[in-house]
Amino acid sequence: MPKTDYDEAQTELTRAIKEDAPFTFEKPIPVQVFLDNGVKYDGVAYEVQPASTTFPDGLVMVRTNNSDIGVPVSYIRGK
Repeated sequence: MPKTDYDEAQTELTRAIKEDAPFTFEKPIPVQVFLDNGVKYDGVAYEVQPASTTFPDGLVMVRTNNSDIGVPVSYIRGK
């Protein structure tokens, strides 16, 4: 995966969290999610939530084949 894809996806999500959250994307962003336990999900980022005490960098909602999950932006890479 090229680093530019990762940078573009993470940059767009971070910008949306800082400037627009809560925000739902008109066109979801294709991403991969890498959890701490090694599990990887393919999906689309469709919404961001603002920073909070629990998630100081905000939260990204990702729709996968099986479910919707909320993860910090640092767990995401562009696809």
